[in-house]
Amino acid sequence: MGEPVILLVDNGSTRAEATLSLRRIAADLAEACGLPVHPVSLQHADKIPAEDLGGAPAEGFPSFLRARLER
Repeated sequence: MGEPVILLVDNGSTRAEATLSLRRIAADLAEACGLPVHPVSLQHADKIPAEDLGGAPAEGFPSFLRARLER
């Protein structure tokens, strides 16, 4: 069956600080539980320029789910 996929989901925001905070919390949770925790936003975060997020674009739930299902 494989390892569980753990998501930390927020509503989403167009503010880079919100996505960066979500990523920090997900990293802390991943460290605490020893499993990857994926920070995913339901909406809006895909409008934030990747350069405002350290070069890594925000991940939206639909695109995350599509990518996982394609695997």
